[in-house]
Amino acid sequence: MKDVEIIIKACIDIAKSIGAPIICLSDIPVETDEVPVIIAASNMLNVDGLLSPTGSISNGEQLLRISMRMASEGETAEEQVSDAGVVSYIRGVLEGGRVVGLVELPDAISIVVHDLEENPVIKEIMDCGDRVICVYWYLS
Repeated sequence: MKDVEIIIKACIDIAKSIGAPIICLSDIPVETDEVPVIIAASNMLNVDGLLSPTGSISNGEQLLRISMRMASEGETAEEQVSDAGVVSYIRGVLEGGRVVGLVELPDAISIVVHDLEENPVIKEIMDCGDRVICVYWYLS
């Protein structure tokens, strides 16, 4: 148990030093008021409800791939943090930037630092948003 406490403290210290929230993908309780902590519950990570039938097929397919990948057992800690970050961004919980993930795997606990602005899905969303703003400005 002491090892887990050391890992949690390290995770909080990293998040605090880079000014990032923590995305917790485990049952390990992270109790701190020093940085925001997002508990990535399994129902939060289900992006199926975010798929729009009228939306772009490529965006819908990308979100579906994320959902399917999250359901697979062979997923890495980095992919889990990346996917949870994308879902949090889409839901408006995060605005971008870096996140620190705390991931509990069957035989390990991992700390992952992920830059959401380098994520290909978020880059695509930002690019689409920029185009919508430009078209709105041009038409108004």
